Amino acid sequence: MAPDPISENPLVHKKVQKKIRKDKSKRKTYFKDMSTGMIRAVEDSTLLNHV
Repeated sequence: MAPDPISENPLVHKKVQKKIRKDKSKRKTYFKDMSTGMIRAVEDSTLLNHV
């Protein structure tokens, strides 16, 4: 498995972590889109529909 560029970059990783904590109250789930490598936020209900 190739190294995750987001995890390898501490600055980006820190920003993402901060964003996740900030948006927890909005009940959003963050995940990495494997095809684009972008961090996305989706509503929990939307995520459940795609499991």
